[in-house]
Amino acid sequence: MQNTVPSSPSNPEIVHVAVAVIERFSSAIHSYPTLPSCREILISKRADDVHQGGFWEFPGGKVEKNEQVIEALSRELFEELGIKVSSEHVSSLIKIEHDYGDKHVLLDVYTVHEFQGVATGKEGQPIKWVKEKNLLNYTFPDANQSILSACRLPSCYFITPDYETLEEALFGIRAQLDQGVRLFLLRQTTLGVEEYEYWVESILNSLPSAREKMLISGRVSMLGGDCLDNNWVAGVHLPFFRAAELTSRPIGTTKWLGVSCHSFDEIKHAQMIGADFITVSPVLHTSTHPEASPLGWEVFSDLVRQANVPVYALGGMMEESCRQVQNAGGQGIAGIRLFLPK
Repeated sequence: MQNTVPSSPSNPEIVHVAVAVIERFSSAIHSYPTLPSCREILISKRADDVHQGGFWEFPGGKVEKNEQVIEALSRELFEELGIKVSSEHVSSLIKIEHDYGDKHVLLDVYTVHEFQGVATGKEGQPIKWVKEKNLLNYTFPDANQSILSACRLPSCYFITPDYETLEEALFGIRAQLDQGVRLFLLRQTTLGVEEYEYWVESILNSLPSAREKMLISGRVSMLGGDCLDNNWVAGVHLPFFRAAELTSRPIGTTKWLGVSCHSFDEIKHAQMIGADFITVSPVLHTSTHPEASPLGWEVFSDLVRQANVPVYALGGMMEESCRQVQNAGGQGIAGIRLFLPK
């Protein structure tokens, strides 16, 4: 893939950059790689005298003309860090276009799961292995913000069914946590606001491990309440009709903000208000919304290409769909029945 497209006043030169999210896990707990506290990411600091100097970044560099992205990534990581990477140990994570005004970049981001050698700053740049949960303590260029989201988000996003009782909800959510679910949405469409708030408080008191994993569903009245202010929940997920009422991000950047989208215009608005990730639905036919016309894989792939934030596919997903979603550039799969006991 070429590193630029023809430039013009309306189409400035785009610099194509291969970027690596290099991960490692502690050998003592390597058998539990789904735990974010076990995972470390390598970051490096940009020199003060270059574009976006002084910020931390994910390693990588420019894709040269007629060079394949993986080739560029391997070359840059060896030149910068002294490590060797092969194509079978990397996977596509996200593609991001960003216009700094003085520079327009296309970031082609890959996760590096394994490498050979010991990483060192061969060009004199400081490097650090940082726990995944601590990445937000470092200052990155604006174009890296969606990479920060993508590398911290799991590939599976569980959405709860409408539980009939609180006891049933506690049982079901505990089972999902025991199975390793890292992010879930408490979506209870039959509850009023006060009852929903009571359920949230009860679940978090009974299941403290849910606090870093549970998003509340579209309850604008709770956005400034104790649940978020006291770090009780991981964030909020808004249906688009709620997101459409907003002109800016309603919560701090340390919390997740998800938005449900169904079209490119909705994706643009979600990005404008600072969404960290979106769900796009329905990708395939689903029995929970039989009246909805599925988008299909071709439309989904096109929407992902136009998005600059991580995208989950929702609607008719199966476990084997995750690879197809990621091959299309998506983050992973979301669903209700998908994660329930068979």
